[in-house]
Amino acid sequence: MIDLATENVMPLAQAAKLIPSTRTPGKRLNACTIWRWATRGCKGTKLETLKTPGGLVTSQEAVQRFLEKLTAGEASESRTTKQRQRDIDRAERELSAVGI
Repeated sequence: MIDLATENVMPLAQAAKLIPSTRTPGKRLNACTIWRWATRGCKGTKLETLKTPGGLVTSQEAVQRFLEKLTAGEASESRTTKQRQRDIDRAERELSAVGI
């Protein structure tokens, strides 16, 4: 959780300037990418944000935590709601096929 008292809070567009693009060296990430990480997540992990009257904000520290989770592979172990529902549906079909 972002702590306003101790963390460097910034708009999502400014956070995009912190991370260099790996696809196009020398360029920055698009602000839409940061917004997507905040709203949908990436590999099951969402970027921490705070909702303000002016829009979503994040912090340099939250970006650091987000990237560390992706790097450590913690995000790959968690599934999204859609992935979980697909697995449940598949299991139910398999059980029905064998008469259970």
